[in-house]
Amino acid sequence: MKDTVSMMGIGIERLSFYVPEHYVSLETLAERHGIDPAKFSRGIGQDLIAMPGHDEDIVTMAAEAARPVVEAVGGAEIDTILLATETGIDQS
Repeated sequence: MKDTVSMMGIGIERLSFYVPEHYVSLETLAERHGIDPAKFSRGIGQDLIAMPGHDEDIVTMAAEAARPVVEAVGGAEIDTILLATETGIDQS
């Protein structure tokens, strides 16, 4: 007699991210901090950096990243949502 195994979907089923709408020129940032702007433009190939607004933190950005997934699938169909960030809640 064969064992019956229930097949379960495992892995990433949906992916979403959120990027703040406010940007700062890295040239301006470099000049303000006395850093050579080429460190950003040539060093990492970046000219702008997104900055959260005064009313945004990692919690609100996580919620914004999750919103399209929840809206597309519906909350009742979701078992787990994992969120990741490189910044602490204290914006350190």
